[in-house]
Amino acid sequence: MLAFALAAASVVVLFAGPAVSLTYGRGFAAAIVPLVWTGMGLVPTLVNSGRKVYLYASGLEGAAVKWSAVALALQAAACAVLIPPFGAAGAAAALALGEAAVWWPLHKVTVKAGELPGSPVGIMGDSPLVS
Repeated sequence: MLAFALAAASVVVLFAGPAVSLTYGRGFAAAIVPLVWTGMGLVPTLVNSGRKVYLYASGLEGAAVKWSAVALALQAAACAVLIPPFGAAGAAAALALGEAAVWWPLHKVTVKAGELPGSPVGIMGDSPLVS
């Protein structure tokens, strides 16, 4: 999951300028910075989503919901601060920062729940998929 997130984010961040210019023209240059922030937010968002699915499947819905609520609260607060001066770029940055803030706590919860050490989103050791 982490490799996919890094690859997807890299493409979005590196090609945000050319993609916006080619598809919408120079009149939409202001959309490049929010797109770059969105690309950077892909890494924690995609990894966190996989971890939340793992937590739901492990019966730890409460932990998934708790950290989702924390991310949401952080995103709302960051939006209130960042949107007035930075507009859409501030909103995109706030979303990325909120997801990044809960990345490590979600990692710790999934490892504690039985995730294989070292993998972003592992398979439980007693799974029939592991032979």
